[in-house]
Amino acid sequence: MSNKTKKILQHGFRSTPHQARGATLIIGLIVLLLVTLLSVATMEHTSRQERMTGNLARRTKAMEAAESTLRDAERDIQFSGRVVAANGFVAGCIEGLCTPSLTTIPNWKNDAVWSSNTKSVAYGAKTGAGSLPSTEVSSAPRYIIEPFLDLRGGSLGVANYNQPAGSSFRYRVTARAVGPGAGGEVVLLQSLYKKQ
Repeated sequence: MSNKTKKILQHGFRSTPHQARGATLIIGLIVLLLVTLLSVATMEHTSRQERMTGNLARRTKAMEAAESTLRDAERDIQFSGRVVAANGFVAGCIEGLCTPSLTTIPNWKNDAVWSSNTKSVAYGAKTGAGSLPSTEVSSAPRYIIEPFLDLRGGSLGVANYNQPAGSSFRYRVTARAVGPGAGGEVVLLQSLYKKQ
């Protein structure tokens, strides 16, 4: 056995201090890279969570505004005196009073109804309710009312102008609200209301 082999067996493979510093540098750089990647991933996750929370808050505000608008329309039906049986309801809607559409696009799906001040009614316009705070919605929530004949057994039929005296009606109220901000969330809510 040579002297060189004996020295290796006695002392093992030892690196010089210069070689050890190079390995430490490489390991330190790898750890730094991993910490950086973890930090970036955490920041992206936090940013995504913040956007989701903001979207949920805007949708909630729009939902609350639409719910308030449904109640406003029900007050209109009950107390304004302008909703009497199926009188005054027209195809294409006037001041929020619409006959249900059986052959064309439903009134509540028609954007022209919601964008018109003469076809749909803004929150508070017929009841005198104050306006909602401007931070709640991007524009005034609106509603439409459609009459349905209350048939025996709880089913509904489409109302027409020649209903027998004493006919009972239910009214489908559709409310639409747009959440705050650009591209706000659009919320449509519907309820059936029977005048007391």
